[in-house]
Amino acid sequence: MQPMPKDLSRRQALKLSAASLAALSPVKSHASAEETSLAADKGASPADGHIETGRLHHTINGLLESSGLPGLSIAVIENGRVAAVQGFGYANKRTKQPVTDSTVFQAASLTKPTFAYVVLRLCEEGRLNLDAPLTQRYLPELTPSTSPGADRITARTVLAHMSGLPITHFPKWPEQMDFAPGECFGYSGAAYIYLQRVVEQVLGLPLLEVMNKYVTLPLGLTDSSYVWRPEYETGAAVAYDFDNTPIREAERSRPEQANAAGSLHTTPGDYAKFLVELLFRKDGALPLDYTLKRMMLSPQVRLTNRLAWGLGWGLRLSEDGDRFWHWGDSRGYMSYAVGSLDRRKGVVILTNGRNGLRVAEQVAAKVMGDAESDTFAWIYNGFYARNEAPIPPLPTDGGMPPPMPPDAGGRRTFRKPPKRR
Repeated sequence: MQPMPKDLSRRQALKLSAASLAALSPVKSHASAEETSLAADKGASPADGHIETGRLHHTINGLLESSGLPGLSIAVIENGRVAAVQGFGYANKRTKQPVTDSTVFQAASLTKPTFAYVVLRLCEEGRLNLDAPLTQRYLPELTPSTSPGADRITARTVLAHMSGLPITHFPKWPEQMDFAPGECFGYSGAAYIYLQRVVEQVLGLPLLEVMNKYVTLPLGLTDSSYVWRPEYETGAAVAYDFDNTPIREAERSRPEQANAAGSLHTTPGDYAKFLVELLFRKDGALPLDYTLKRMMLSPQVRLTNRLAWGLGWGLRLSEDGDRFWHWGDSRGYMSYAVGSLDRRKGVVILTNGRNGLRVAEQVAAKVMGDAESDTFAWIYNGFYARNEAPIPPLPTDGGMPPPMPPDAGGRRTFRKPPKRR
């Protein structure tokens, strides 16, 4: 797989039209999961840009019942604004605590696009250079790898997952690189954590303060945090495994320090607000230079003929309009976000079970009006299966719970991908 030339991505970035969509005030209901309903025109079809509310409710409730997935929370973006937020099922099956619009989930790798935005803001402010070698320019005291080419890692190669650093979210520096920077795609949590160290060095602040300054405070995301809060002990959803047994209490993620690769805890409503203010509004609460905003959603490297990766986001390429997407996976929390600027719509789905990604695929297809098959085929086969951590079909589709991973920490284990030439 060969990277796209940089001049192509920049040319495409400049050709993309501005997302001059003024967002209305988000709709946020504080009713229980059983009482709320998604505000949409029940008679409209997906082609009209609306959600068939009754069918969506039926789909979600049916999927929860058939899959055994404990709970799901969803935020829908329509006409460039947060149109509806609702919870389904249980945040805690033992106590029968329902999922509501304020139930917090670990967003896992949905953290990465929020950090990517901050990096691009720092580029706009002149504090970072997107294509400057990070070790040479900003952080000479940390050697990310002793492999050849490590001194050529840039912010661009990190955000596009082309750094060559390994997949692990728990790096032990220096790490062995899988390929030379810019050579191809290789999903890497270690790269994001390395870039986090660079940002902290440049600003002289810990990442938590950085993310609060640039993301959570400007947006007023009162339910969201990059570290664990005491109120999450009762307000956050409990995570469940493939067989829907709860993840052991000792294995629940309670980050004490912010992590750019995956520590965000949030609600779909908060995360959807991040998307709207950054991407759907011309003058939103998250300002970003026009060229950088377009570059974020411009292909940097191809995954397949129809899929690519931008700066912080996966992309589905189509003549009818591209889509941006990302997913998250951590200790039983599975999440997915997708959006289309051309159609002015999107959806954020957070779940508290390992079956959640399969469920999210069908829910996202219902909201977006067509199948998400290309994207999810790559997630299942191009990522999980390749890294020896398959996601089985739902029980109703013949799926069986896979064996538990061998490590005692409750995390899925990944082998290093082979060198790709």
